[in-house]
Amino acid sequence: MLLRTLLVLGLLLRIAAAPWIKGHPFDVSLFKNWAISAAGDLTGFYVNGSGDYPPFYIYILFIAGKVASIPALSQYFTLLIKLPSILADVTTAYLLYKLAIKYLSLETGLLVSAFYAFNPAVFINSTFWGQVDSFFTSSPETSLL
Repeated sequence: MLLRTLLVLGLLLRIAAAPWIKGHPFDVSLFKNWAISAAGDLTGFYVNGSGDYPPFYIYILFIAGKVASIPALSQYFTLLIKLPSILADVTTAYLLYKLAIKYLSLETGLLVSAFYAFNPAVFINSTFWGQVDSFFTSSPETSLL
């Protein structure tokens, strides 16, 4: 129950804070362009575009681009771009908890998870700047758990 509360609080705090800052101007703009490009022609994304990220992330941008093309949701485009990294932060906090309780105590696992979930550097990187570093560290392609 405590872990669930910790993770939900971390998620909701990030979602609430994400719209305050538009993100790193170049990167968020690039990710938006990629999302629009992928939503328009996913099969030709690498042929016609300038994308140099792994395909799994482009699939996520494809979904964000499709959702942002709905007129009622287009105002949330920046949040949709940041959301994969925000979810990855919460997932990583959970994975760190699982790994910590495997070798350490339950209390230590909760502390490790909380330290990651509310680490200012992690929080700022994905929530404010819109960077995708945490997405790649917790994606199915790189997960060890």
